[in-house]
Amino acid sequence: MPASCYFKGGQKRCLTLQLDEADNILACLEKAMTDARIGEGKIVSCAGNVREGVMNGFSQGKYVVKEIKDVPLAAASGRFVRTKQGLQGDLHILCKQGMNSFNGTLVKGTAAGGLEIKLEFVDLAGSQTF
Repeated sequence: MPASCYFKGGQKRCLTLQLDEADNILACLEKAMTDARIGEGKIVSCAGNVREGVMNGFSQGKYVVKEIKDVPLAAASGRFVRTKQGLQGDLHILCKQGMNSFNGTLVKGTAAGGLEIKLEFVDLAGSQTF
């Protein structure tokens, strides 16, 4: 007997987060997931600017840590799980500045006013376990 539970009848839902000026992006995401009792979700879109933050990734085969300031987000993705230790997961972002674009994982960051993040999750309320 496998040690897994299988659910039937869950509803796919989307939670939209509107962040205010200087909100901590990852802390707001964790609070929203806790308040909505979301155990696991994935980022499906992101629109707006990062006021300031730190991201890491690879550039020309080298690991780089880059500080970002007032950068518009072109795209975002990621998967997050709430555990006893807190929020686990990575927020992968694509930033564009002029003709240059760069991508990586957001380590920490604050939002510029109006940053919007969409989190997709499965609502298991009313579902059956088999």
